[in-house]
Amino acid sequence: DFYLGSREISHAEAVQLMGTLAADSGRVFVGTAGRSVSGTPLQYAIVGDASRVSKKALTNLSQEIRQLMDPETPTQDAQALAATLPAVLWLGGNVHGNEESGADASLQVLYELAAREDCAAQHIRANSVVVVLPIQNPDGRAAGTRRNAFGFDLNRDWFARTQPETDGKLELMRQYPPQLFIDAHEMGSKGFFFPPTADPTYHEVPSATQSWVRQRFSPAISAEFDRQKIPYFHGAPYDLYAIEYGDSVSTVGFHAAGMTFEKHNGASITQRTREQYLAMWASLYAGASDKQSLLTEWRQSHLDARDQGSLGALKPNGLYLDGKRLYQEVPNLQVRHYFFPADPARSREIAQLVRRLQRMDVKVMQLNAPLTVTDYRPYGGVVGTVTLPAGSYWVPMNQARKHWIQAMLHEQPYSPLSVSYDVSAWSNPLLLNVAGGSSAAALNPSAQLAATVPEPAPLGTPPGALRIGLFEMPGTTAFESAGAVRHLFERVWGVAYTPVTVADIVAGLSNVDVLLVPDGHANGGLQALGNKGQKALAAWVAAGGRYVGYLGGTELPVAAGISTAV
Repeated sequence: DFYLGSREISHAEAVQLMGTLAADSGRVFVGTAGRSVSGTPLQYAIVGDASRVSKKALTNLSQEIRQLMDPETPTQDAQALAATLPAVLWLGGNVHGNEESGADASLQVLYELAAREDCAAQHIRANSVVVVLPIQNPDGRAAGTRRNAFGFDLNRDWFARTQPETDGKLELMRQYPPQLFIDAHEMGSKGFFFPPTADPTYHEVPSATQSWVRQRFSPAISAEFDRQKIPYFHGAPYDLYAIEYGDSVSTVGFHAAGMTFEKHNGASITQRTREQYLAMWASLYAGASDKQSLLTEWRQSHLDARDQGSLGALKPNGLYLDGKRLYQEVPNLQVRHYFFPADPARSREIAQLVRRLQRMDVKVMQLNAPLTVTDYRPYGGVVGTVTLPAGSYWVPMNQARKHWIQAMLHEQPYSPLSVSYDVSAWSNPLLLNVAGGSSAAALNPSAQLAATVPEPAPLGTPPGALRIGLFEMPGTTAFESAGAVRHLFERVWGVAYTPVTVADIVAGLSNVDVLLVPDGHANGGLQALGNKGQKALAAWVAAGGRYVGYLGGTELPVAAGISTAV
């Protein structure tokens, strides 16, 4: 036994703690959101009053909270739901495997909400249910690495959902959509960061979420940190712009107050855990206070989004904290619809696009008959008249997911500043090279709801394929690059390959026709191979072996004298 925060908890211990609390307290439900790349269960817990965390009660909660956010739910029914439902508040930790304290702190919160009988704990339980996903990256935590077992940064995967860890937690979030999502991280800077975030802010961030962060959640944390004389800061370098993170996706996709916490990673685990815990507890107490107004405003935010979509109105750019002047305005451009005609050459990519939208509860339609659009604005083209064939996909903007639709399908993100923390554009149709366009016209085409697109099956190894070997050079860069290839081969293409070691190269690679060497530090690769390995690789190539490298994997054979490329 040990006190949480006295040392870092292991994944196995975390699972054991959640299970024990579920068995002993009656206030905790434990489930599995999915599995990691290596097959480790992604465990979560839901804590609240005992009457709310039975399986039946949680099924009802899932249905009713989704009814509340649906603009089609009658106003009187929605008011009754806002009065009786608890707020749904989320705690997420350890999306980066070597940033441990968020997991330990969220488990401390879980324990105290399950065990404490004081007024503060009763207040949170009476007015909310708290979803605790302490370890979002179990493989990375076990290995002490930032990334998962495929080398992916899971905090850059939220809209793409390429990794099973991301996919599992987003499906859980669809079941229990939050009004607050806390994503607890660690950083190299001193102190503690929590929002408000720096500029730029993506223009489709719902207004209500900005208000909650600035007027409800951030002041609650500030008051507690001021009382305990804990140093903290807001703003730079952390913005709310790229729609790829836990905070920005929960904000734009679910209209939650998405909040990133960052604690200095040089502090002791005791200090890191304590400060993360205090920030979480203060936020939960604030979220549970006047929860009816929180839920009422959350519903209204979805209604506002639907109404904006009906008008084709894009939200304007703004400066909210430290920006001095706008880099660019969102133009006076109406967007009421997006269209994607069928393209046999890109059918797999179109299916991927539609599946991504559907799995964020976007209503995607298909035209029953040809449709002439006189103001069609194609990606990368000029406005004109086009007749879209029957079967084309149609995404109307007049729905609750309007902000998410624009974030995913835009052609231009209209960054408010010329610099952002991370990527500056993420348009899914452009990333997938899918033809399509938008319209501002008031159209009401004959259409039906598109069939649910299933997960695409891997293509598989074609007949007569050459035998592929994958050599991963030492170092983090090579781990990420080779991991991306392993993910592509195993999960997307379904193509067989053989992991190759230095010993395999020295032995002559008799079972490999093509050696693939991704990016990495060539000097590290040369040192790993040594003189014997370099000579063996050169002999294999001279005997007809095919070497395919890119970036550092190209530098390696040049430095070994195998290639004359410059």
